[in-house]
Amino acid sequence: MSEQNPEAAPVEPAALPYKDRSFGLSIFGLLTILLGCLTGLLVVLMLAGVIAAARNTRGPHVNLSAFLPAMLVYGILAVALIWLGIGSVMARRWARALLLIFSWSWLALGGFMMIVRHS
Repeated sequence: MSEQNPEAAPVEPAALPYKDRSFGLSIFGLLTILLGCLTGLLVVLMLAGVIAAARNTRGPHVNLSAFLPAMLVYGILAVALIWLGIGSVMARRWARALLLIFSWSWLALGGFMMIVRHS
């Protein structure tokens, strides 16, 4: 068995100075909520466009089922952005990590789409 020295005090790591980042988190969270609200507005505008096109009897027939996948994606995106924005404003521990994952995945997807489009 190993013996421990009861008189030795545990060594604590050097304390880093605290930086208050609540203002930045709140601003970024509010911008994220605003982006989520604008994305939700896209869903409403798409639905209004489909209804307006359906009422127009002289134009081509518009099928609502063609727009449902896009509306579903935009709706999920709106809920996710608003949820992450609220978490950022409330300074939740999970909000930063999920926002980073969300942001990097969208950046990677956008870069991939640029490469595919230009090739």
